[in-house]
Amino acid sequence: MTPDNGLALDEGGGGVPWLLAHEHLHEWIGHVIRLEQPEQLGYWFSEGFTDFYTRRLLARGGLLSPSQELASWNRRLAAYCANPERRAPAQRVREAFWTVREVGELPYQRGDLVALLADHAIRARSGGTRSLDDVLRTLAARARQGEGAFSSEALLAAIGVEAGPEAEATLRAWALDGVEPPFPADLGAPELRLVACEIAPFDTGFDHEASIRLKRLTGVRPGGPAERAGLRDGLPVAGWSVTMGQVDRPVEVTLREGQDTRTVSYLPRGAPLPGWRFERR
Repeated sequence: MTPDNGLALDEGGGGVPWLLAHEHLHEWIGHVIRLEQPEQLGYWFSEGFTDFYTRRLLARGGLLSPSQELASWNRRLAAYCANPERRAPAQRVREAFWTVREVGELPYQRGDLVALLADHAIRARSGGTRSLDDVLRTLAARARQGEGAFSSEALLAAIGVEAGPEAEATLRAWALDGVEPPFPADLGAPELRLVACEIAPFDTGFDHEASIRLKRLTGVRPGGPAERAGLRDGLPVAGWSVTMGQVDRPVEVTLREGQDTRTVSYLPRGAPLPGWRFERR
């Protein structure tokens, strides 16, 4: 980590505690409950469900405040809505997880929301007496009793035992085929209410990878956030700082002007897109 990296959760719930909780949860989801090969087809579960439980357990443990939990969900919804690969099937994840950034982010984003919808369906079907927790405990018990690696079909079938066949089919179509279902307004019940809104996608407004490689600004998009901040193609770049995916954290581009430098700071917000956010009831 960099010397100035703080150890506290940020306002959106991210940071070192999130990282540690996520990686420790892989003891359950990934180590005990193992994925069948090719495991990329099941990353919606191993990464997305791990993020879901990272948030849930940090909140249960008092390490994530209600406002941070809400901000974490809204950050996730915004990133998912803005992902151009959000309707890609699991096979696309298998092929491009390591080569296309948006595909690499998809299992975390979609799987987190698949877990939320599964939890919602289980709670609704059981009248609030069961939850996704029961599925995870059952899967862990089966694994410890000697069952081998789980396929996506086996994982979805286990969810279906608790959520019902209709919910299982909906979740399968979303997780494996990218068929996004309509979201119920009480998806985050009882604490949260889902509302439609416009979201600002993450967008630096220029080709940052090429710009750093060439040491000059490249691909500044007309009308984009970089151009609105005064940046233009060809300006010499000395460095830059960005928190990828977070539209509320400024991008800082340091320009070289002879022997001097100056820094341009702006929010990486692209053109608004339709999406959702949670509000606290």
